[in-house]
Amino acid sequence: MGTDGQIILSSGLFDVDYYLSQCTSDLQAARLDPVQHYISLGSRKGFNPSPYFDVRFYLNEYQDLAIADIEPLMHYIQHGRSEGRYANKAEKLVAESKLIKESGLFDPEYYLAFNPEASASDPVVHYLTRGWLAGRNPSVDFDVRAYLSANLDVARTGMDPLVHYIRYGIEERRRVRGSDPVSDLASLPAFELRDFRQTTGLERSGTDYVAIGADPQIEIDLDQPRGFLRFSAEILFEVCDQEPKTQNFLQLILGNESEYWNDSSWRYAISSDRLVVEDIIFAPRPVQRARLHPINRQGRLSILSLSLSPVPERLGLRVLLDRGLSRDPWRRSDELFIFRALLSTTLREIGVRLLSKSLSPSEGAYLGWVENRRIGLPERTYLEQKLEAMSSVPLFSVLMLAYMSNLNDLEKSVKSVQEQVFTGWELCIVDNGSKSEELTNALESLATADPRIKVVSLHENIGTSQATNRALEVASGDFILLINQEDGMQPHALYAFADAIRLTPDADMVYSDEDKLGVDGGRFDPFFKPDWSADFLLSCMYTGQLVAYRTSLIREVGGFRAEFDMAQDYDLALRVSERAKQVVHVPDVLYHRLAPPSSAAGQAEGNPQAELAARRAVAAAVDRRGLAGRVVPGPLPGTHRVQPDLTGGERVSIVIPTAARRIESDIERWYLLDLIRSIYEIGTYSNLEVIVIHNGDIEPTLQRLLKPFPLVFLHYECIAFNFSEKLNQGVESATGEFVVLMNDDMSVIAPSWIEEMLLWAKDPGVAGVGAKLLFPDRTVQHAGVVMLGQGPSHIFYGEPEGSPGLAGSAVLVRNYSAVTGACLMVRRDTYVDLGGFDPYFKVNYNDVDFCMKLGRLGRIVFTPYALLYHYESVSKGQAPPGELERFMARWPALCGADPMYNRNLSQTSSSMEVDSEPRSFFSDY
Repeated sequence: MGTDGQIILSSGLFDVDYYLSQCTSDLQAARLDPVQHYISLGSRKGFNPSPYFDVRFYLNEYQDLAIADIEPLMHYIQHGRSEGRYANKAEKLVAESKLIKESGLFDPEYYLAFNPEASASDPVVHYLTRGWLAGRNPSVDFDVRAYLSANLDVARTGMDPLVHYIRYGIEERRRVRGSDPVSDLASLPAFELRDFRQTTGLERSGTDYVAIGADPQIEIDLDQPRGFLRFSAEILFEVCDQEPKTQNFLQLILGNESEYWNDSSWRYAISSDRLVVEDIIFAPRPVQRARLHPINRQGRLSILSLSLSPVPERLGLRVLLDRGLSRDPWRRSDELFIFRALLSTTLREIGVRLLSKSLSPSEGAYLGWVENRRIGLPERTYLEQKLEAMSSVPLFSVLMLAYMSNLNDLEKSVKSVQEQVFTGWELCIVDNGSKSEELTNALESLATADPRIKVVSLHENIGTSQATNRALEVASGDFILLINQEDGMQPHALYAFADAIRLTPDADMVYSDEDKLGVDGGRFDPFFKPDWSADFLLSCMYTGQLVAYRTSLIREVGGFRAEFDMAQDYDLALRVSERAKQVVHVPDVLYHRLAPPSSAAGQAEGNPQAELAARRAVAAAVDRRGLAGRVVPGPLPGTHRVQPDLTGGERVSIVIPTAARRIESDIERWYLLDLIRSIYEIGTYSNLEVIVIHNGDIEPTLQRLLKPFPLVFLHYECIAFNFSEKLNQGVESATGEFVVLMNDDMSVIAPSWIEEMLLWAKDPGVAGVGAKLLFPDRTVQHAGVVMLGQGPSHIFYGEPEGSPGLAGSAVLVRNYSAVTGACLMVRRDTYVDLGGFDPYFKVNYNDVDFCMKLGRLGRIVFTPYALLYHYESVSKGQAPPGELERFMARWPALCGADPMYNRNLSQTSSSMEVDSEPRSFFSDY
């Protein structure tokens, strides 16, 4: 045997039995040793020396060897292995899969959205074996076809383009995306818009226009089909005032003959004297007219060109996908929703509208939610079968007032009741002195056609409350619901309420989620509510319009009160909820409020009289609850704030565990000192005890600076740091009736922060109160804690201070399942009785765990009016591993099912966004 044969045998890559199984007869004819046969003949015929080495693969993969006529196995043994060459296809696949996964350039969710068949295998393997050959992209950031077209040397090698880019292209700075397909639009005919129907706030001056008002407008007649449109404009501006031009914008709104559409509006910033627009937009329905707001201040403008032209669907999609996703800062969850929408027949229009900017990501996610929950024949049949199995069902009396009604809206509202899957209802309509023969005839016709409809006609308008009481008098149902004469219900609304009452027989009050209904029938602005939040109800009437009240309890509290007209339903909700045995929430959008028409906003303006009536209702509730405060306007229209009016009688102990660290190592400034100064110099509450628990390492200079303040020092000694034990030691030494648990890396912003928290902590039904904490850049560090599927999360984390959150959740008093222990007020006796913070959680999650226990005793309140800065955890020790896992193991039923966080919201977002992968209807019912 020659030298080559010995090298091959000693390599362990030659399996005699395996080789013989391929070529026994051939080898016998040649009368050669198996290794010698392989070297002289076998490798040329493609016989493999072992299962590990594939001759044909090696030569095809590395064609330089085939050209040089080099024996493949010898090359692999002597050179290929050390050069990183692959011995077989499987080895290559494993190695390249690992390379791609570690690169971070492959997005499995993105790839599966376009290649759902890959879900049966590893998406990366699917991409490597089939995907890239078909031009499928591994992520939104990498264009396979564009990379191969721009790099013909790569295409010639037959190498996967992403693998090439990772190995060589990144360092060589090769391009990963193609050219902007918007250039293809240049070949399309442009339909110039020159014939304006009319102008408002504009005067013609030769070929130019002069804007004489704050909001000049141009109306244009159009006849364009539904679909993609190319909007092009070139306008010159000469602004008359001295305000920065960056505040200027041009706005385009589409519409039909009767209205302009909320969902078809685009803005373009004007940052110089010349604006050039070249955009693809999407019209969800045929367009008969457009309105252009070319400038939003006084000035002169010259319209050089203005056109709106239809674009073929494939070109429109290509432009939007390339420009929209590669250049705009979409969140990954938004991108994935768009991709799924584009692949879905029913959701495709939503995806297109998202890309064309006629929808925001949150609006698109909600329309996807609506489409996913549409009630058709299968859903109705399913509910009807479940109804047959119910042993007992309530009778619902739906009350409606009719006065100066739009008959079309009224009939739609009545129809939404008549189309209910649940048939145990009656509709009691009161004509509150409209003196309209047309309305009278319409109501009589409805009552004649449907015996479940009762009509009461009043000769005079007696006010909303008294008229509703008249409807209540003729109602015979077990539960009362109210519906406005222009609003509507989902077909399964009453079924959902009946089922909730079946599951909670002592429920006296049931409410649902809701949204708004555009004049074109589109649904938007959903309000996904928390479960029962008594303190949120004092901030706003969050329970909304569709609420089922037990009839006997409404009559027990005296029905509707005329002194609260225009807020009579709010007053009723407050009074009934105070006496209700159970208040139940149905987490589903069952009610639609008709939004009044407007040019672009579709929003109702606040009614001052209604707000005053609502404030009186809240004030009456505050008095009944014995809260020491007065009601003032809240931070948002239609909201309220209970402002504390405390005398300072209760002693409050502030317990501060500290490591006494400096803010900067070379500057004599300490977190603890800044906090203590702010408590005494900014805070207004005087009956305080401040306890500082330290580790015995307070610097002499800091001791001297703290000496003027009345502090109680406790020395915490430990072998291993345990934040819970340290805090418990401080609370045990406290003498106040209430204690505030407080990190030392904070400082007070709101002078009345103690009073704001104490106002709620004194309520017997409240177990704990948390504050709103900001980072030094005035973004939110804490505005409540929710139990998401990923674990406890700070809601609205990182949002700007003034961001209201869903329905004001970030700026109004409301209830959460937990608040941060960085600033938590609780009764001292309660803390001690519960055993304080559990030492099992040495660093993290001890506060949330404690709140879970508090929640069994009473409500947890978040108040945004107790405002402080928080530098976040600079004083805590290193967290031991596994604390999150311990927490979730202790509270498995709450994580991902927080009653203070609607199940239709995202389990990964901190902004209360609609879940882009909504639950199915059948999973909820």
